[in-house]
Amino acid sequence: MHEQKTYLVAPDAPEYSSNTWLTSDSDIVESTNTATSEAIRERLQQEADRSFQTGLTAKESKRSDLAIAAFEQALRGYRRIRDLSGMAKVIDTLFILYYNKADYWCAVDFAKTYYDVAQHLSNRKMQQRALNHMGNAYRHLHAYDKALMCMTQSVEIAQALGKKRALMMALNNLGMVHKHMANLDEAIDCYEQSLVIAQRLQDINVEQQILKNLGNAYHALNNHSKTIEAYDRLLKLAQGRMDNTMANRILRQISTACCNLGQYEQAIDYLQQRLQLAQATQDQRSQVQTLENLSANYDALGDYEQALGYREELLLVAFRIGDMNLIRQATASLKQACIAVGDFARFIKYMDYVMESQQ
Repeated sequence: MHEQKTYLVAPDAPEYSSNTWLTSDSDIVESTNTATSEAIRERLQQEADRSFQTGLTAKESKRSDLAIAAFEQALRGYRRIRDLSGMAKVIDTLFILYYNKADYWCAVDFAKTYYDVAQHLSNRKMQQRALNHMGNAYRHLHAYDKALMCMTQSVEIAQALGKKRALMMALNNLGMVHKHMANLDEAIDCYEQSLVIAQRLQDINVEQQILKNLGNAYHALNNHSKTIEAYDRLLKLAQGRMDNTMANRILRQISTACCNLGQYEQAIDYLQQRLQLAQATQDQRSQVQTLENLSANYDALGDYEQALGYREELLLVAFRIGDMNLIRQATASLKQACIAVGDFARFIKYMDYVMESQQ
């Protein structure tokens, strides 16, 4: 278990505040005790609340443009009556919508505004969330220095508040920033700390995400044993619930790590899982790559008969794809394998098949 560190924000941290949300507006309703003013404020409050509910309905039905329009209308209403709590919930939601649309510059602006409101409310929990938002958006914009400063302070505040879930997410996000900056040891340290919290909270979804990030970092370091450990835990935890594309990549990388350590039987086990997945998803390119790797691993074990069988299967896949370069390569590989085991009749049979298919 890693000792928990305290992260301190750098003295030249970026300006977090947007300083835009309190720009003077002629239509801001001033606080008075007159009945007329109170009636106007109540009407504006109700309109803003209705716009917010409209935005939520549109968001739930995946109509993001309609949701954004409704939320921005609600934001204008809350701003007119200086309802900071109302503004905060709208700005937070707008950040998420723009972030999910990959409009990271707008997302940064809303994160800064959210931080600004949080400061006026003296709400440290909101400040930590705003910094987390900001750091994630900056990471996607490849502004890694700014992302690092935001995430570092996000971790610091979460630690100070004793918010375990917020700390778990902030550490994982900080790890991703370090990974992008090639600070792999620092990334791994953050992931390990985050993983401990995820396990204590029994948050399986986050645990899966962290294990994937941890495996990626160890893979980048060419630490094959740790790569296998992280990815194997991930595969067992996911138990078939993982996205097929991600599962394909994980099985490829873990089998490569096993092969690099000379653990050919273990590599074959993962490769056979990958082959089944590739066949189920009709991913012929992955089938080709996996069949090549399976034959190579059986060669390394000295099991030439099994290797030959996978080379035969590879040739048949090459014909299904109709890739002549692959057919030539698979035929040459099969020829060498047949010669190695002295099964010339087997090769002649496939040469006849090749000739017939090309007529």
